[in-house]
Amino acid sequence: MNSPQVNWNVLVGDWSGYIIRERLSASTYRAEISRVNDHRPGIIAEVVLEGGEYRFYLTHSSMAEATKTQIGRSYRTVGMATRRARAWVHQNFKRKAPPRSWLRVAGTAVVALFVYSLMMPSNSQIRVVNQGMSLPQSPVSTQQLGAAATSVPRSDIGADSDVRLYVDELVAVQTIGKALGIQLGASQSEASWFAFADPLCPYCHAMQPAIDALPEHQRPVVIPVGLRGDLSAEVVASFFEAVDRKEQRADELWRSFMDQSFDEEKARHFISRYPASPANKKKSLVTQALFSKLGLKKTPTVVSPDGRLTGPLNSAGDLRDWLRLPKED
Repeated sequence: MNSPQVNWNVLVGDWSGYIIRERLSASTYRAEISRVNDHRPGIIAEVVLEGGEYRFYLTHSSMAEATKTQIGRSYRTVGMATRRARAWVHQNFKRKAPPRSWLRVAGTAVVALFVYSLMMPSNSQIRVVNQGMSLPQSPVSTQQLGAAATSVPRSDIGADSDVRLYVDELVAVQTIGKALGIQLGASQSEASWFAFADPLCPYCHAMQPAIDALPEHQRPVVIPVGLRGDLSAEVVASFFEAVDRKEQRADELWRSFMDQSFDEEKARHFISRYPASPANKKKSLVTQALFSKLGLKKTPTVVSPDGRLTGPLNSAGDLRDWLRLPKED
């Protein structure tokens, strides 16, 4: 049974200035919201595990008697409850603040600097604490991406779902897309959409004809990820190696992967022809880390210019409708 509901938005309007402290881990979320001139938290938003279910609670400690109220329903997973809690905090506080959130600014800067360090030759290693990423060990940790792309499970997304990225997560996609993406059409801009795709994914192969049926200026930026085992990851690394050699255009090379005939045998041949350097293996880890930190599970995943998410769309009409692209004569 849910606790009585309270319209907390009425209270939010009285806060002219505030400080938000957020704490996020794999199993919990907690945000403490206080006035700038009061160090004590006035509202605490937290996700709590009770009776095998995750619940989002608000505690208003500035009232005469601190009250704890459940907001919304109970959830089966911590990711779903955390997403609800973070959305409430961001909608009612962060987006109302006159200046940009320092967390968002910092996250964007971290991703930009990370990509810059990736692109520039260097013998130095970035050393940070890896908090639970299940990727292969590497001198470059995936934790840098975590500042801009918090992991929230987003499985079973479809064209009718209302799942979208946070602004800072979309910035991370745009930044990595600019550095490592494959432009199948016009140069990347604010109107660009993105597709995470695996070279050995049959569903990615099946969606490619729909992409090719779009006018060139409406085609996506593809971010290659190696999700289907070590072989896929090696193909992605070797792809970056081949792109560096400039023997073939990146978009043409990617389309050869998206042919239905591209199988494991051809993948192994490609890897033997273009053995990846450490730098290009690092690029493969970066795209894989971004995909994982966004909480995405399957390929292809389509990202609209405004951050909405969906799975495969296998006709140009479906892509155009979902992306809200203008129809060409």
